[in-house]
Amino acid sequence: MKKTVCSIVLYFILALVLTTSCEKGYYLLEEGTENTETTDGTEGEDGTEGTADNGDGGASGGSQGEGTYSDDEMLTVAQFMEMTLSGQQWVVGYVVGACTKTINNADFEPPFEDPQALLLADTYGETDKERVITIGLPSGSKARRELNLVDHPENYGKRIAFYGEQCVYLKVKGIKKPVGWKVYGD
Repeated sequence: MKKTVCSIVLYFILALVLTTSCEKGYYLLEEGTENTETTDGTEGEDGTEGTADNGDGGASGGSQGEGTYSDDEMLTVAQFMEMTLSGQQWVVGYVVGACTKTINNADFEPPFEDPQALLLADTYGETDKERVITIGLPSGSKARRELNLVDHPENYGKRIAFYGEQCVYLKVKGIKKPVGWKVYGD
């Protein structure tokens, strides 16, 4: 009896240790480095998400940043795709479509049905899945409310810069949770 109780207790302890030992990983960081960059001081003409990631997917909206940036500091989509970046970076391109779940569901022509992500490219009207990055629009976020192509088809073809951390999103490089953006002239 005592041996059975000890076995059961040992089993539960082992199960507890194995299921609670996971930690949040950082995408595309060199081994042995830590992501210490913050989003304080990022500026967006049309919006910035909050500067702290509180796990709500950006639903709380955002505030204007006080920092500055220059167009020279922004990466093109091609540069963004070629580089492995840690921390947050600006990338600029044309909104060429929308996507959900995987890049295989890319939609390059209006009317659009999926508000979950935008497709960004260096060339206006690009339709090659190999030449686009994905920009996530988290549910309830200011980015989704203002930029998704379902509710705002006028954003199709606009040149927009996004600020966020590079990761693999929808099976291609992109920004899952943009914290800032700037929409260029119509």
